[in-house]
Amino acid sequence: MALSTRTIGWLGLVLCGIVLGGCGKQKMTPEAVVLLEAGMVAYETHDPVVAASKLDTFVAFYSRTDRVDEAYYYRGLARLEMGQADEARQDFEKVLETTQDIDRRAVALVLLGDMAVSDGDMTTGEERYRQALDDFRRDVRPRDEVLFKLGTLLQREGKFSESDLFYNQLIGDFPGTPLAQQAVDRVHCTHWTLWVGTYRTRSEAGAAVKVAGPEAAVRPARRDGELVFHVRVGSAPTYVEG
Repeated sequence: MALSTRTIGWLGLVLCGIVLGGCGKQKMTPEAVVLLEAGMVAYETHDPVVAASKLDTFVAFYSRTDRVDEAYYYRGLARLEMGQADEARQDFEKVLETTQDIDRRAVALVLLGDMAVSDGDMTTGEERYRQALDDFRRDVRPRDEVLFKLGTLLQREGKFSESDLFYNQLIGDFPGTPLAQQAVDRVHCTHWTLWVGTYRTRSEAGAAVKVAGPEAAVRPARRDGELVFHVRVGSAPTYVEG
């Protein structure tokens, strides 16, 4: 049976409406809000299994809402806590694709950087940390953590002058904080010192020196207000070589 021109035109409008409706933004319904917030609360109350389940459902039914980035972010955290690193990485990448929140984007970049470093991929880790710094406002935490991580990563690779740039930023932007104090202790280094160990008494350190050989030396230092003795056996240009 042939269709009339009017019928064909009406069907075209219906199909067009279906396509446009399928590709457009979804409205956050009350049910969607309840589901999303239930997943977030479950994560915050240390129930990652329930959190992931709730957020799986949200992503399945409300992936075109303007809050889906929150679902990806919290589901990524839940998956990370459950040891599902690959799935968590995918969620944080989806955060980068969907979010309009610059702070959430920056934190996702830091998490991706941490995961890359944990996997031994220092190049990707450095790239993610640098991207995060571009997003964080100058004096807002956790920018201080990113500065410290970048400085430490570069120092591990023997890039001491470049690592100092980030340590000095940390010291200047977050003066007096614990991380800034650690940066003060690390800045202006030129090599990695190799230690046998740290001892409470000079006699214990002396015994370690005899075992370590003629290049070993004792270096007294203060740690948590107490005098301790480090036994040094040499130096190396990079952490890996050490």
